[in-house]
Amino acid sequence: QQGVHFVEFIMHSLQDEQWCGVTCFASRAGCRGGDVPGCYYYSGRRHHGQGALDLIRERNHRMTFAHVKSGDTIGLLLDADRGAALFSLNGAFQGGCRLPQRPMYFCTALDVYKDSVELCKRPWEEFPVRLEDVIDTPQFLNENFFEKEDWDALDARENPHWDPFISDGADDSPQALEQLLCGEQFKDDTSKSGDAGALC
Repeated sequence: QQGVHFVEFIMHSLQDEQWCGVTCFASRAGCRGGDVPGCYYYSGRRHHGQGALDLIRERNHRMTFAHVKSGDTIGLLLDADRGAALFSLNGAFQGGCRLPQRPMYFCTALDVYKDSVELCKRPWEEFPVRLEDVIDTPQFLNENFFEKEDWDALDARENPHWDPFISDGADDSPQALEQLLCGEQFKDDTSKSGDAGALC
């Protein structure tokens, strides 16, 4: 909701393609991707030579990023106060964009069997660049791609379908979710079936 946050998505096993980033909608949890609005680093498929910055929806490529493979680390700096996201790959800055100033959820979309990604929180000062240094460069999209979205309509469409993955009376407050996601490690393996959907 506020502040500057730096997280890393450690790609332990990437079998085909993944989207790592942020979304305004908790309904992306358990969703198999598609049109849930957000800002994502798209890894590219295994036979592709590049990744991309996807905005609003998956496969809506707005900027070319480096291709991601198993063992790589995607970095994401979220500046909730100024409405901006910056991405890196293995410590090399890739690009960034403006975001709506709304509460955001970190998320990753596991794709197939044996995908494995770990989400770790880092001190924001460790991100390879500062927002002030890149905001006026071609690597930062200053256009607000989200400004034309009807957020009230999207909220009405998305949120009724969300079942919190912390359930059965457990604490699903924002503080509890942050404690879960920002602990020492957050891992998930698609151990049961392919196309497992997203984690938020």
